[in-house]
Amino acid sequence: MKITGIYAGAYLRGLFDGEGSVSTPSRKTGKFEVRRIRIANTDTAILDHAADCLTALGIAFRCDERKHPNQPHWKTGWDISIYGRK
Repeated sequence: MKITGIYAGAYLRGLFDGEGSVSTPSRKTGKFEVRRIRIANTDTAILDHAADCLTALGIAFRCDERKHPNQPHWKTGWDISIYGRK
C-alpha cells in the first residue's frame, strides 16, 4: 500500500492522541530548550507503520528500545522520537 500524505497525517494524529507526548528535557542547548515529541508503544508493527508514515512525510525521527530492568515481567517498549523535517 502506498502511503499518502493525508493518510500518514491522519494515522500519526490518531496514534499521537493515544500514545504520544511532548516533553522539554532539562538540558539546554544554547539559548533554546530542546523539546521532544515522542510516541511510545510495545507493539512493533504499530511503530513500524508509524515510521513508514513519518518517512513518507519527510519527518526526521529515531527509534529507541526501552527496557525495564527493575520490572522483568514488563514488555520491552519502543519510543519514536520526532525531531523535525529531513
